Amino acid sequence: MPEITPPTPDLLIPFLTFFFALFGSLLGSFSNVVILRMAEGRSVVFPPSSCPHCKHQLSPLDLIPIFGWLLLLGKCRYCKAPISWQYPLVETSAAAIVGSAFAAHGLSAAFVAGAAWSMIWFVVSVLHLRQECVAPAPFLWPFAYRLVLGYAVAPFQPFAWIAALGGGAVMGAVVRYRHPESPAAAWFGVTVVNLLSTQWLGTISLAALPLIIILAARRGEAAARQAVYAMFLWNIAGIAACAWTGNSGW
Repeated sequence: MPEITPPTPDLLIPFLTFFFALFGSLLGSFSNVVILRMAEGRSVVFPPSSCPHCKHQLSPLDLIPIFGWLLLLGKCRYCKAPISWQYPLVETSAAAIVGSAFAAHGLSAAFVAGAAWSMIWFVVSVLHLRQECVAPAPFLWPFAYRLVLGYAVAPFQPFAWIAALGGGAVMGAVVRYRHPESPAAAWFGVTVVNLLSTQWLGTISLAALPLIIILAARRGEAAARQAVYAMFLWNIAGIAACAWTGNSGW
């Protein structure tokens, strides 16, 4: 019988990258649930997912990441109400985050830590963009995850934490003074999350923070919204840079 040669690791990489990207899309689907239900203060586990308009429980086919939205033409199967673009965009972004983390690190602790942290960072960024979650916890618990995940791949970096917490404190203080109706803890948290990950980029990334602070220092609803958009773009650029280079700033 001819000898069967097992596939080499190099041949498996594209298939494993696709597999983990697919898994990432599933995480993105769950992330949508987290983002929407945290804003409402509801459990992210129960009850099962339903249409936000007609409240009809969704079937497994309705919940297929990305393609479920495309097959339904962006409308609820039951009441035909429009389904937000957020769903496929979050799912596609999550697929790219997890797939690129595997491509950069392979099956390793760095892959798990990098993918998990980038997903947490992404969810926090979308939560902040939506400005619907006023509870501080979703923007603060990522700090504990950062410590745990970082412990698995790199030594603790006290100076990076001090700088990130300082930048977050300035951002939170400005928002609290100029926009007291906006949750300052959310601004503090999302700023710290970004700085912990992007300090290695140097002035390319850090220069954006003073600009966002200047935007946030202006009064008025329009100014606050501009600062929110700028913060989101800063975070998305940071996530993309970390995913592209495989460096999450550990």
